[in-house]
Amino acid sequence: MLKKWILKVFLQKTISLLPQSHQLNYLLQRHVTHSLPISEAQFAQKALDAAEQVALFERFSGKKAAQSLWYEIGSGSDLSMALCFGIKHDIRLTATDLYPIAKISLINNNLARLWTSQPITNLPELTQFNIQYAAPTDAQQTDFEANTFDCITNTSVLEHIPAAALPAIFKEGYRVLKPNGLMICVIDMQDHYSYTDSSITYGHFLRYNNFVYNDLINSDIHYQNRLRYSQYKTLWKAAGFRTIYEDLAYPDAQTLAMLETLPLAEPFKNFSREDKFAKTAWVVLQKQ
Repeated sequence: MLKKWILKVFLQKTISLLPQSHQLNYLLQRHVTHSLPISEAQFAQKALDAAEQVALFERFSGKKAAQSLWYEIGSGSDLSMALCFGIKHDIRLTATDLYPIAKISLINNNLARLWTSQPITNLPELTQFNIQYAAPTDAQQTDFEANTFDCITNTSVLEHIPAAALPAIFKEGYRVLKPNGLMICVIDMQDHYSYTDSSITYGHFLRYNNFVYNDLINSDIHYQNRLRYSQYKTLWKAAGFRTIYEDLAYPDAQTLAMLETLPLAEPFKNFSREDKFAKTAWVVLQKQ
């Protein structure tokens, strides 16, 4: 019997070759896998993540978050983080994606969770919640004026962007931030297929060479760049950012010992143990 992750790879590679692949993937998530809308527990975690980012912003900027100007890279189909920022924390936020993937039904589902009795019928109505939806927006080259935003946020987004695009994204982020503005990055460096298949570890995708991974496993609708933390750090440093806070999560000692027995592909053999197997990173960058 095929393992779950292999079946998922096959389905997503197939869908990615079809016209309107992102819409087809949404329908699959909504009506087959039922991964959308996200669960109550998942939304509660999003709300906690938003609150933590707000706390980090106020701690390191010395400003109140309310009425500050934020720009979110990768707001997703349900705008869950954007709604938490706009409604719960009174942040004026520009929500963006490379493609216009926001779904009004998913947004209204989250509005109900936030005790908001005002379902929307179109995306411009999001302005009543302090949100301006701007998609499509290419984070490598936006239409935003320089020195516009107090903060840029991205939550579990950077790992889904091709490595070749990230230098321009960090450079553009630096441009549109106000002097001393912050970028808050939450990066999930785990193999996302491990979330739905317990037979593989979160470091599983480090076993494959670039050809096998990029040509046979990776797809446009479930893309992961496999970058390790030190590689991200090199990229944002080159754009001019200063790292003022970093919190990396690692596995327990027993899991780490098990991971060290995995046969790793050549691109990952020379990384330090901590770099190879860091699970997530919460980072605050500052424009100098």
